Amino acid sequence: MSTIEERVMMVVLSRMPTATSNSTFEELGADSLEKMELVMDLEDEFNINIPDNKYSSVQTVGDIVRMLEERCDQANEECE
Repeated sequence: MSTIEERVMMVVLSRMPTATSNSTFEELGADSLEKMELVMDLEDEFNINIPDNKYSSVQTVGDIVRMLEERCDQANEECE
């Protein structure tokens, strides 16, 4: 498990205790507001801004991990 994945899971599990990296937000019963609040928590955790068009297409917790890994790679730095 990567550092980014560990941090994402820590934030996700604080809101959705039964989540796994394969969990869909639909399975977790997360509505659009809960998903947005989760994204805001992740923005705080990683000290980044996640554009709406990036997170609107994610379906699973793993999708969020991959999105953040890409974003950090593109910035050529580890997210704080």
